[in-house]
Amino acid sequence: MGDFIADIYAEITGCDVILIGSGTLRVKEFGPVVTLGELKEMIPYADSYLCFLVKGEKLLKIFSHFLRTENCNNDGECFQVNHNVKAIYSKNKDHLETLLIRGEPVQLDMEFSLGIQGFHFQNSKANLDVSQEELLKLDGKKVVTSSFISVVEEYLHGNHVISCPEVEGRLVYID
Repeated sequence: MGDFIADIYAEITGCDVILIGSGTLRVKEFGPVVTLGELKEMIPYADSYLCFLVKGEKLLKIFSHFLRTENCNNDGECFQVNHNVKAIYSKNKDHLETLLIRGEPVQLDMEFSLGIQGFHFQNSKANLDVSQEELLKLDGKKVVTSSFISVVEEYLHGNHVISCPEVEGRLVYID
């Protein structure tokens, strides 16, 4: 479900990388018909969504932080990502092996648009290992929406053909 929502946000915002916190969605599946009540049950709050322009070096730091092995316990913050993203993390080496955006390896000096929820911006140091101050100093920052659920609602009201996204292989852990 989170990957599906991440794909919606990627399409609507045009951001290269979308992070959706695993705790955002309160149900595991829905459909084939979704009522407004069910949508509000799935996303029971109105959070903002922000976009920042980040260099590849910062993006690698963010992915290394939230994919790290010790984050996989109940205290860590996990994310779903949109279809443009593929990350491979080695559990044995505790190291991000690969990060691809649109099939291309992330280079340190490349620039990417990164979308995050307001909650994760407010808690960015703990969740992403990047402080709010660091994010606010970046060029190209913008608030995409002040209501996370409204973007999903508008998308679902549109004339979109909705199919199950391919989620396998977006975030991969290897031994």
